[in-house]
Amino acid sequence: MNEPMRSVPTTTAGQSLSDRAQSDAAYRDARRRVRMLQGWYIHALVYVCVIGGLWLAYGLTSQSRFPWPLPPTLGWGLGLGIHGLVVWLGTSRRSRDWQARKIEQYLNEDLAARRDERR
Repeated sequence: MNEPMRSVPTTTAGQSLSDRAQSDAAYRDARRRVRMLQGWYIHALVYVCVIGGLWLAYGLTSQSRFPWPLPPTLGWGLGLGIHGLVVWLGTSRRSRDWQARKIEQYLNEDLAARRDERR
């Protein structure tokens, strides 16, 4: 989060302030979605490596009839699945459309409240 902000490429030199703000907001939103996906991919990779290692160790060394890697496989797998749902549903078009509608609703409510205060 403490990274320097990268400038958003602009298409025209005469871009209005609202256009620039929308470009910045779109860039930040896209960057946030990419980071969410990247976080899930890293989580999935670590899961596969660690759980694979546990099952390999179980297969090579265990004399136990109970598959001791099963609880961490299921527990962590559930966490990974929930993480995936949050990421994939959070980056879906339907979610973005809903977010845009709610933002517009709150901005309109705030604008109406400010108008009422002036009266």
